[in-house]
Amino acid sequence: MIATIRGCLTTKETNWIIIDVAGVGFHVLIPLSTYYKLPQVGETILLQTSMIVREDHIALYGFLSTEEKRLFHLLLSVSKVGPRMALNLLSGIETHDLITAILTENVLAIKSIPGIGLKTAERIILELKGKIGQEAGPVSSGLPALDQNQKVQIDDALAALVALGYRQNEAQTALKKAIHTGTAASMEALVKQSLNLLSKRDKS
Repeated sequence: MIATIRGCLTTKETNWIIIDVAGVGFHVLIPLSTYYKLPQVGETILLQTSMIVREDHIALYGFLSTEEKRLFHLLLSVSKVGPRMALNLLSGIETHDLITAILTENVLAIKSIPGIGLKTAERIILELKGKIGQEAGPVSSGLPALDQNQKVQIDDALAALVALGYRQNEAQTALKKAIHTGTAASMEALVKQSLNLLSKRDKS
């Protein structure tokens, strides 16, 4: 299994790149979310990768972030969703927006991605919402005076952050800071504000 790859970016297209590693060129399939953040040709690049082996071919899929790779594998666990469809999903919507759409059962947001039909969108929500929710425990219990709707929003936001690859304790800390600012009025806003806090922490 090839988990990461580092080398010189020699070719880049919207859905694939070639990375030269010690004279060997690796063809790597990528989502648009990775393509938009690629360095210039000739520069060194490090990708998180996933090698998919089938009877008739072997393909290497690459991602600039662990969040993309994690969500890619979550999508592959859905029945009738293969690697190419998973890449298509990642190309059509931001990772945190897709997680949010799953948790809030926003079928229209997923269905709006080119190539994704209603039944596929419903199946993604049905099969992934439980998996994502089980990875995070409640955070709302440590906060005062919340109604049931607010508790659900907060716990869903925590599940989204954990699904994106953050540890539960760091996700809880960022989420509580976002809540105490009092500016996030929805689950989507909580996730985005928490991601902003986590990003600032990583850069410090």
